[in-house]
Amino acid sequence: MPQSQIVAHFQAQADQLLAGDLERFVEMYSLPLPIHSPGGLTVVVDPEGGTDFLNQMRAEWAKRGVVALRPDVSAIELPKANQFRVWIDWKEIDATGVEAPGSTIIYYCRKGPTGLRTEMMQYTHMATPGLVTDQTLIARSA
Repeated sequence: MPQSQIVAHFQAQADQLLAGDLERFVEMYSLPLPIHSPGGLTVVVDPEGGTDFLNQMRAEWAKRGVVALRPDVSAIELPKANQFRVWIDWKEIDATGVEAPGSTIIYYCRKGPTGLRTEMMQYTHMATPGLVTDQTLIARSA
């Protein structure tokens, strides 16, 4: 899968997320979805939990004035059995066009017949610490 398609995939996810098109967004992820963060492991177990979590992320970005997100792909692993990792430094953009560093995430992906799916996420830097692991109503922590 060419880098341009991978960047377009994650940009489409960001656009859908900020637009509130959460049902299509959640379809791009395999569930249960393990999310590793500096605070521990959280597993999103169902689409409703994923949607609740995404709404909380959107609210946090709105509080900070973020109106757009841009994926800056720093590396893509060579695929093995249609699985590969993607390293992304997210950029948060405000209404004036100013870009600020966001979270840094490693996405564990699989290319399938319906497109790219994320099977696991690992935050190496969180722009909103505590957001993932505090969500006991939508996920379970291990």
